[in-house]
Amino acid sequence: MIKLGKSNAIKLSIFVILPVVLTLLIFFLYRKYFYDSKFINKTLLKIDMEFKYFVYDEFDSRIGKGEDEKTYYRNGFDYITDSGKNHMNKDTIKKLDKARDIIELGWNKLYPSKKIYFKINSGYRTDVRNSEVGGVTNSAHRDKGNGAHAVDISWKNYNKEQRQEILNVLREVGFSRIGKANTFVHVDNDSTLPQVGWLYNGYNNLV
Repeated sequence: MIKLGKSNAIKLSIFVILPVVLTLLIFFLYRKYFYDSKFINKTLLKIDMEFKYFVYDEFDSRIGKGEDEKTYYRNGFDYITDSGKNHMNKDTIKKLDKARDIIELGWNKLYPSKKIYFKINSGYRTDVRNSEVGGVTNSAHRDKGNGAHAVDISWKNYNKEQRQEILNVLREVGFSRIGKANTFVHVDNDSTLPQVGWLYNGYNNLV
């Protein structure tokens, strides 16, 4: 049996045990408060408290070529300031908030190692930006008078079961227009468009 002297025990605590404990604590805090939550904005800065899981800037449009708008830089791209707040339909975000809450209280509690989050790839688009990405003229991503009703949610890192859960909760909260692609799922509640689902070209039929 190895006996540690007092000085060695102190060194072991400082250089081995303490770093491990701090690493685990940081990981826990990261997963709980920073990974997908809006902890800094919603709790510390008190910004965008209207929704439980989302903030308006997640739905901002990237600026189109030649557009003259106030922008900010995020994740390698320029976005039009407050465009999500000014042009997204609130009911759409509230439905997404409800769907996200169902996942948090259900799936994410049952499967903490396989948590699902809603990363928004695209929300509102200006007419120019919509045209640039090949969107249809009557796209639900455009504001046609009562706000944009569409979002694209990334699911490229999710397996078949996780994707199916996302589809289940989106339908549960009332979305019927759902388009499936390999890297994202499109969802909208634009009542002026056919209430159907569809597959994008090349979809691998994972679900």
